[in-house]
Amino acid sequence: MQVIKDFKTAKRILSSKEEFGPPNMYNYIELIEKESGIDFTELKRHLKMFLPFMHGKEHLDIRKPVNKIFTHLAIERFNSNIIEAIEYRLNEIEKIKNDSIDLIVDICDNFYIDMTEILFGVKISDRKEFIKQIEIATKSVERMASVSQFIKLQNVLIDLNNLIIKQYDNFPANSLFKVISEHTKNIMTKEEIVSLLIVLLIAPRATTETISHIMVAYSEMEDEKIRKYSSFEWVNNHVDDLIRLYASTNLLSKETKKDVKINGKIIPKGTQVLIDIPSINRDNKQYGEQVELEKIDDYSPSISHLTFGSGSHKCLGAELSKNIIKEFIPRFFEKFPIIKCDLSKQIFYKAEIATRIKNLPAKFIESN
Repeated sequence: MQVIKDFKTAKRILSSKEEFGPPNMYNYIELIEKESGIDFTELKRHLKMFLPFMHGKEHLDIRKPVNKIFTHLAIERFNSNIIEAIEYRLNEIEKIKNDSIDLIVDICDNFYIDMTEILFGVKISDRKEFIKQIEIATKSVERMASVSQFIKLQNVLIDLNNLIIKQYDNFPANSLFKVISEHTKNIMTKEEIVSLLIVLLIAPRATTETISHIMVAYSEMEDEKIRKYSSFEWVNNHVDDLIRLYASTNLLSKETKKDVKINGKIIPKGTQVLIDIPSINRDNKQYGEQVELEKIDDYSPSISHLTFGSGSHKCLGAELSKNIIKEFIPRFFEKFPIIKCDLSKQIFYKAEIATRIKNLPAKFIESN
């Protein structure tokens, strides 16, 4: 295993098609299946369609047509859904704002489910159970999970598959999943489309987790600075800076496709290479002093960062994620100008690939 912490090397690794590729999770599960004697047929079926683990022609055959739905301009058609989900959550928060509130459970977790329903078009009957399932599903990118975790993951993927299948023919006309299913129905089987939708259902979890980290950072600021850094104009101009500094993602995983040289050292074929996102997104050689929010220039419209990856495997939903953050942060702080978090009572999920907060008590403060 090799860990990369500088921007230049990470950019090369994430952009290279010849030297580096996605981790071969399918073969890894087959090995676990053989050694454990447990049938992971359903797990393998879904992982075979997980875009982060696909490469070459198979990856491009799916990625190219779906890309058209997730471009900067195309994704704007869903802004009304995003705003509707935000406004619904803000109204729900208003009902409990004078009581004890949990930044994660009451705000970010519920907003994630609001988007699942209003943006994606999937109705959730049991919110608590759904969050538990998604927590397990995020383990799909952790290669060294235990056999028991893979069993849980397979069961969750089966449940999510059934959830989507039951609603497949009734997605609202303006929902993201309806658009995707209609756009891909002539090039993919229904089974393949559902597996793709499961990936896209899980992925936005990272966006709401990033929102939680941004809110924690703002909660530590003085009132005047919160107003500056949460304005529509500032967030719109600096959404990439916010994601660069406060993304929940810790690691991106690649695998060497042949013997390669990294920083003068030969790395054998088949070695897992981990991209340390927090370190890379704060690399002084790339960003100078702008590794703290308060040192960022007043206007930087196209800051380069690697939170979403790079090259052919750059996150499909990058523009969607940015739109969600651009709409959520200003609207939240416009309605609730000051929120303070009790960091002494912060609880995290156990995860290596991301810093994921599970519980964080908070309270609203009246602004001066």
